[in-house]
Formats: sequence, C-alpha cells, structure tokens
Amino acid sequence: MNISKLEKKILTEYDCNKIDTKPSTENELLVCYYEYTSNLYKYVRFIEKNYFLHGISNEIRAMMGHLADYRNKKETNSKRNLEKAYGHFRRANLDLLKLLCNQMDKIYFRKMQWQYKFDYRKVCNTYLLEFSQKYICAKQKYEVAQKEENLGTDSGVHNIFELYYNAGTEYISLKQFCDQNEKQIRRVQVGEILKGVVVSSSGCFGIIVAILQILG
Repeated sequence: MNISKLEKKILTEYDCNKIDTKPSTENELLVCYYEYTSNLYKYVRFIEKNYFLHGISNEIRAMMGHLADYRNKKETNSKRNLEKAYGHFRRANLDLLKLLCNQMDKIYFRKMQWQYKFDYRKVCNTYLLEFSQKYICAKQKYEVAQKEENLGTDSGVHNIFELYYNAGTEYISLKQFCDQNEKQIRRVQVGEILKGVVVSSSGCFGIIVAILQILG
C-alpha cells in the first residue's frame, strides 16, 4: 500500500472510539488491530525510516502473546488475558499516535524555519501563510493532547486517542499541502540558491582580479 492510500485510510477510517472500547472477544480485538493499528504502524515507519519502533513492536508482540494464552486456556479467569492484550493494544496505538505527532512536528518545524529564507510570491502568494497556519493548528492540538495526558485524565473523562489523532490528522494535512506545492516551491529554492552562488562567485572573482592588479 502506497503512502497516499495509507494517509487516506488513516484520515477517513481510523476509529478512536473503537480503539477506546474494550473488546468482548479475541476476534473483535484482532479485527480492530488489522483495520486501524496496522495501517498506522506502517505509516509511522514511513515517516521516520531511521526510527526503530522497538517499544511499539514489543507492545504488539505482548498483545499477541496474551491472545494466544487466551485462546489456549479455557478456565473462567482466562478473560484476564484478553484484558491484558487490550492494555498492550491501547499502549501501542497511543504510542503510535504520539510518535506520529512528534516526528511530524520535528520535520515541519525545521521546514518552516527553512521556508522563510525564500520569496515564494511569484509562484504562490499565500504559501507561507497557509504553511504557518496549518503548522500552528497542528502544534496547538498536539500540545493540548500532551497537557491532557500529563494530567492523567485519559480514562473516563475523554478519549486521549482522539486528542492525539486530531493533532496527527492536522500534521498529515500539512504534509499533503507541502507535497502538492513541492515542485514549484523547490524550483524557487533552487533558483535563489543558484543566484546566490553566482553572486558569490562573481564577488570572489572580482576580488581575485583586484588582488592580481595590485600585485601586478
């Protein structure tokens, strides 16, 4: 599945309410994992190719381990394994959403700092304004999610997954905006960098000529 299809699935199909709802059967949890968590996991790996998701992979491994125990044990208290599996499932989803926001924020904060070195008015008069608005919107939602989680109010008060998901979708929207404008924006950046190189080279050449004249 390519990145655009993954983004579409995350933006239109990821269901925070189902993630936040305890499953009553093993099948419910597995379906929820394959429909939502699996796509999110693939997307986060795409965003940060050099980032190894060891912690999240361990949560998924632990979830599957408890589900295996749940299937094999028929005693009345085997439901405890389903509850433990769901706990790891929640942790994996929350960590994925947090990592999505964190990595996207780093990428687009650096990009925003770089963008302001160039004048894009000839190709897109509102580019910098739209970029800034989208980044600020995503950042504000991310900070709200962090604050609410730090207060320990992610159980019984609101859906902490939804808070991080809302921030994550704003970052994805920002990424898509940048992707749509990438060619013309890159053209401006390359043009201005080359212009600077030419000017610098001309200046150096002038200095060399002056020195040679003095020495001559």
